[in-house]
Amino acid sequence: MKTGIQISSFKPLMTTREGLNAVLDFYVRIGCRYAQLQWIDKSIEGEEVARQLDAHGIYSLGTQDKSPFVFEEPKAYIDLCACTKGGDICVSGAQSMGVDAFLRKLDALEEICPQGITLSFHPLKADFETVLNTVMAARPRLRLTLDLCQAHDAGENLPKLIKLYTGRIDIVHFKDRDANGDLCAVGEGVIDFERAAEACAGSGVKYLLAEQETWQNAYEELGKGFEFVSRLNAKYS
Repeated sequence: MKTGIQISSFKPLMTTREGLNAVLDFYVRIGCRYAQLQWIDKSIEGEEVARQLDAHGIYSLGTQDKSPFVFEEPKAYIDLCACTKGGDICVSGAQSMGVDAFLRKLDALEEICPQGITLSFHPLKADFETVLNTVMAARPRLRLTLDLCQAHDAGENLPKLIKLYTGRIDIVHFKDRDANGDLCAVGEGVIDFERAAEACAGSGVKYLLAEQETWQNAYEELGKGFEFVSRLNAKYS
């Protein structure tokens, strides 16, 4: 397994080329080499994103966004994924539009994806309670991108869930909450990641990504989260 960061964690810092460059400089400083792409401002063209990733030695794992955005503008996500050499388009949330509509739109996206790009489903809290198993059973080729915080919020047993989808999970997001329910640096909250990391190692997971969408100091807190996930990876890989 390899450790990275979900780059969406830096959304307000990636509104300009200079801001993206600063974020990737931070990646290099802490030894992070893998990023799943999301919420980089659309004013920064895909070719520029690819150029900066290459200049910093950062590997793209693909793109992610909420289902309405991906399905309304699929070519933008395909193009970004292709030009940054990312291998996956991750679509989050199905329950809000209904399983049948989600699967139809997913099939339409798959039809226009170039060979070599996979699709993955990122379930949100409500999806665990209603549609996850249905979606994954209906599309055997679909990958699962698992957010441990969303799964925890839905009351899931994290190791059991990871083992259930052995061989179908490439990316796992490590995102944490404190006792008040607020997002915090990974490893400083209430979610037990130990057994989850152990289950990842035995279930074919490839990437463990630190993620934190709200913070006081992005670099300090994401740095702590990346270090924590890296230690877990070293312990169980």
